[in-house]
Amino acid sequence: GDRPTVVVLSWDGVRHDYPDRHELPNLARLERDGVRAGRLVPVYPSNTFPGHVSLATGTYPDVHGIIDNRFYDPQRGRYSYSADADWIEAEPLWIAAERQGVPAATYFWVGSETDWQGQGTRYRIAPFDGDRPTSAKVDQLLEWLALPPQDRPRLIMSYWGGADGAGHDHGPDSDAVAEALQSDDAQLGRLLAGMDALDLWDRTTLILVSDHGMTSWSRYLDLEGVLADAGVDATVVGSAVAQVYLADPAEASAALQAIAALDPARAFRREDVPPAWRLAHPRRSGDVVVVTEPPYSFTRPG
Repeated sequence: GDRPTVVVLSWDGVRHDYPDRHELPNLARLERDGVRAGRLVPVYPSNTFPGHVSLATGTYPDVHGIIDNRFYDPQRGRYSYSADADWIEAEPLWIAAERQGVPAATYFWVGSETDWQGQGTRYRIAPFDGDRPTSAKVDQLLEWLALPPQDRPRLIMSYWGGADGAGHDHGPDSDAVAEALQSDDAQLGRLLAGMDALDLWDRTTLILVSDHGMTSWSRYLDLEGVLADAGVDATVVGSAVAQVYLADPAEASAALQAIAALDPARAFRREDVPPAWRLAHPRRSGDVVVVTEPPYSFTRPG
């Protein structure tokens, strides 16, 4: 029964400085009794689905294939916040664990809701329910951790809402963000107390991570408009990074010329996207990929 257990929690949309800006005693305990990373560089674009799948696979969107929350694939069609794990093109950690005889449990982690290439996990809570209270997740995590050693999952990965919804709706400096953080911190306290009571710490590692931060945005770049005005037939998907799928790939240069009028935006043919960004997927990226920076976006505010 002394085999190690790892519990990974993701708090969605918790910016790097939130723990210092808010009174979060249980997060503070983690830092005091454990260690806190000075910084973390998310994948690009720093959105929920690419971020969580990168955390789950240990690789980048150009390899695992989840290049944004929404995109197109010429074979499979439209991807939009999909629960189907088979969109993922790299092996998730819970599958690697099970393959090696380590029982795994997932609770709403992106990509964990269905089997991956016909393989599942010992324990899985699905489908995703955005209204599920964090308290219910803590109850389930503690139930798993209290199982007898032969039944206990040794990898547990759970998604918590964190401050993501509050940040998107009300901005990073809002009271709503503070309330969301305090609520999840209180539930973290319940989890820690339960783990204290189970006396698991000598063989358990708890890792708490986020997928992306949050910044305010207020300016709209009408990418669809400039392409339409130039007579370029295209489908545009994305907000900070836009994938431009052309009806006729031969119109790429016309598209680049049209987009040149948009400032601050930079456009690249798929094959010219800077390799360091790890963004260009051979099938799923747009014929043209367009990027901008805060406070600009390619989607209309609210």
